[in-house]
Amino acid sequence: METEIKISACGICCSVCKMFKLENCYCVSGTDSRAKEKLKKQQEKLGDVCKILACAVEKAISYCPCDCKEFPCILY
Repeated sequence: METEIKISACGICCSVCKMFKLENCYCVSGTDSRAKEKLKKQQEKLGDVCKILACAVEKAISYCPCDCKEFPCILY
């Protein structure tokens, strides 16, 4: 069975991400229209947000490893 590969803003394949496995999370880039909603849900469910996704949203970066001039940064 073939599955779609989804990559998050941090560059990690979602199928190997602990949050994806435990929280039935969904992958988004930092410029995806659902990214802010995802951060809100993380705050509600986990009490915190993915710092990398929050940074990507703030900077309007799709994928950190590919699009951010500051990559690699302290968050990595």
